[in-house]
Amino acid sequence: MTTEHEASEAPADAKMAAFETLWANVEARWDDEKAHAAALEFAARSGLLPELGGRYRKIRESDPARADYAKKRIDALFGAAMALLQESKLPRVEKPTKSANLLVGAVCLLLLGLLFWGLFGRHGSH
Repeated sequence: MTTEHEASEAPADAKMAAFETLWANVEARWDDEKAHAAALEFAARSGLLPELGGRYRKIRESDPARADYAKKRIDALFGAAMALLQESKLPRVEKPTKSANLLVGAVCLLLLGLLFWGLFGRHGSH
């Protein structure tokens, strides 16, 4: 019998297992752009961009032979993060048209006119 906590961790564990497999593929096929792209795509969809960035950063700092390419991969990672940020923005609210503004203004003037007529117009006749 699994507890609720264990059940909620299962998808996260499966996600990390898949990520680890993709990362092992990156390490094994360092010069293969497709391996890096697959890891980046999965990390972006799974919320693991910081984990992927950290791994590239470790390589950049510890392996001079692969440092330049790791830096390029970090740049690609930032690009993916920015794209995700743009996607998550709220949709832009369109400005009302000029005719809509005029209509609202006319209704407001009409209501103000009725208010003043009600307050002052009937008062003078009594």
